[in-house]
Amino acid sequence: MIQPPDLTLVRRIGWGLAGVLWFFWIAYEDRGLEALTFVALVIAFAAGLTMLKRWVGGEKLARRKWLLRTGVVGLVSGAAVGPLTALLMLVKLGLHAHPQLDFGPEQFIQAFSRTLYWAALGALIGLAFGLFVRESRV
Repeated sequence: MIQPPDLTLVRRIGWGLAGVLWFFWIAYEDRGLEALTFVALVIAFAAGLTMLKRWVGGEKLARRKWLLRTGVVGLVSGAAVGPLTALLMLVKLGLHAHPQLDFGPEQFIQAFSRTLYWAALGALIGLAFGLFVRESRV
C-alpha cells in the first residue's frame, strides 16, 4: 500500500505561481503563444495537484490504483492546457480592446490542436510521479 505524499506546500506554491504569472501576463503585450501556454501549463499543474489531493485524499492505495490515479490526473491536467490557453486568449481579448486583435482564429486552432500532445505528456509525467512515489515509499 502506498501512502500518498502531502503536497500541501507544493500545491500552494503552484497556485501562488499561477496567480503571479496570470497577473503579469495580463499586462504583457505579446501576441505569441509561448508565454500564454506557460501560464496555462502552470494553472493546469496546480489544478492537477489539487485534483490528486481531492481524489486520493489521505487513504492508502494499492500500487496499481495509485499509478492509475496519477496517470489519469496527469492525462486530464495535460488535456486542459489547450482549452486553458484558448480561454486565456478569450479573457485577454475581452479585457484589451485593440483595433487589431491580439489573437487570431489560427492561434485558437493551434492551441486546441496541441491538446493531444499535452495530454500524452501529462499522462507520462503523472505516471513518472506515481512511479517515483511508489519506489521511494516501498
